[in-house]
Amino acid sequence: MRTLEFLRNTFLLTAFSLLAILQTEAQNDPLKSAEPLLKSGLYGQAADVYSQWLNSHPDDFRVWRALGYTQSWKGANRDAIRSFGKAIEGDPADLDARLGLGYAYAWNKEFGKAANTFEAALGQSPGNEEATKGLAYTALWSGNSVAAVRQFYNLTYRYPENYEYQIALGNALRDSGQSGKAARAYQKAKSMAPEQTEPARQLELLRRQSTPIEVDIWGGVSTVGQMRSEGLRLVQLAGQVTDQLRLFAKYDRSLSVDNLDLLSRDVSGNVYSLGGYYNWTPETGTNLETSVRQFSDQHTQFTVRAEQLYFLPNNAHIKGGLMAGFSKDQPTEYVLFGGGNIPLTSWFAIEPTYFFTRLSSFSNDHRLVLNGKMQLGKGYELNAGALAGWAQLQGEQNTRKLSGGYILALAPVSRPLWLMFSYRYEKGFFDDLSAVSLGLKLRLGQDR
Repeated sequence: MRTLEFLRNTFLLTAFSLLAILQTEAQNDPLKSAEPLLKSGLYGQAADVYSQWLNSHPDDFRVWRALGYTQSWKGANRDAIRSFGKAIEGDPADLDARLGLGYAYAWNKEFGKAANTFEAALGQSPGNEEATKGLAYTALWSGNSVAAVRQFYNLTYRYPENYEYQIALGNALRDSGQSGKAARAYQKAKSMAPEQTEPARQLELLRRQSTPIEVDIWGGVSTVGQMRSEGLRLVQLAGQVTDQLRLFAKYDRSLSVDNLDLLSRDVSGNVYSLGGYYNWTPETGTNLETSVRQFSDQHTQFTVRAEQLYFLPNNAHIKGGLMAGFSKDQPTEYVLFGGGNIPLTSWFAIEPTYFFTRLSSFSNDHRLVLNGKMQLGKGYELNAGALAGWAQLQGEQNTRKLSGGYILALAPVSRPLWLMFSYRYEKGFFDDLSAVSLGLKLRLGQDR
């Protein structure tokens, strides 16, 4: 019995000693201490663990490398570049640190240094997949789509089972203007990984991407009060000048068919516009439009419209802008507006917008529009919205109110031809308006 008791106590003592040794070892190893923090996404706290260790162990180059990766994950790319540099300085053969440095340079938009770093990694480890991948992504992110296409073709040949490379190849082909080949790359990625949503999302974005030339033609029937009119409503020609700049010219005669005052006086109102959209960065873009409104009773108005967009994560964006109208015979009119796009699912978003208008005949005019945007796949789109407004007319004590709703649908018939449909109803400040319109969209110059 005493022997058994001795063995039991010895086992417990040994086990306790081993646990104590392991615990002490973990406490003395910052990589193990930081591991649960990294798994929880607490990169800042993990970086603090590494930094405290390096204060007393500045030559622990494996921890410098780990700190670099952690700083990259939390977006501190400049700090990551410094940490990876320390790791490589202590161990020039540390390939993982060199690869991390390449990505940190790329994410910091220092693309030349990123490319040189990945080339050095390939010199150190010829044919290394991660270095080849980093070099390809650097070309893609820097806008060198021709090199990116070549490099991702190489990766898809070497690693045909990797659907990520098929998506990246599609992105490179899309950016180089080869939309037909891009679609085939996305479709192949979709067949390789049917459970993944990214290939389908990229296909949908590709379908909606602006083509080199687009022509929109709208015609319809309007009823305003007791008056009815029909005919051409709008013609627009748009062209992609560069990757960042898109210009358009537009002829719009909606005023001639929707404005009761013009209809009752048999006055035509035509609007001629020139404008464009410039994509400054992936996060910001600007719309600018100038117009001339010509009326058959000789009254002419010049308008300027500017809109600024800010793109947020998860495909959301906010916008704000101003439109001003100038005329020799009338006071200046202006419209202030702001709104945004809030995705609720992968296919549905709400778009609230507020307008404040100051017209020559109104003290002020407020309007709220709430649009529901449904992207139904394969290019099909349906918008349904409601609007409400109120205005105080000069010389009137009571506030006039406006309400209404609309639907707008877009459907592809073939690659270059799309059909559009619109119905709008407004219970206006003065009279009711209903308008039904049909349109054609021609998307020309799209590669097959």
